[in-house]
Amino acid sequence: MTQPSRIGAAVPYLHMIERIRFEESEWPEPDSIAIGVIWKDVDRPDVGGVALRRTDRALAERLRDVIARGDAYENVEIRTDNDGRTYVSVANRFSVVELAQDLDTLDRIGPRAGADVAA
Repeated sequence: MTQPSRIGAAVPYLHMIERIRFEESEWPEPDSIAIGVIWKDVDRPDVGGVALRRTDRALAERLRDVIARGDAYENVEIRTDNDGRTYVSVANRFSVVELAQDLDTLDRIGPRAGADVAA
């Protein structure tokens, strides 16, 4: 089981989200589900995300909900790439390999102090 101590504190990021991407995808295989964030006010708004098998839809929905409540990321910052374009860099508070266990931990410890709340 994932140890809660390895999961760092969430930081406010909900105000930076344009929308959460939750859609069918053909990558990495047909009938996958892509989950990610479209960020506001940056040149490269769609960087990163997770793709899960269609059979893992319940897990994908849980991940979407953790993102939406502000518990999925830490070290959120706007950076500039080598071409001068801005993007949002984050550190996941979950491991894709241990996603189910990490989501259980995030659900158990609940919203973190300092996390912003959706309007």
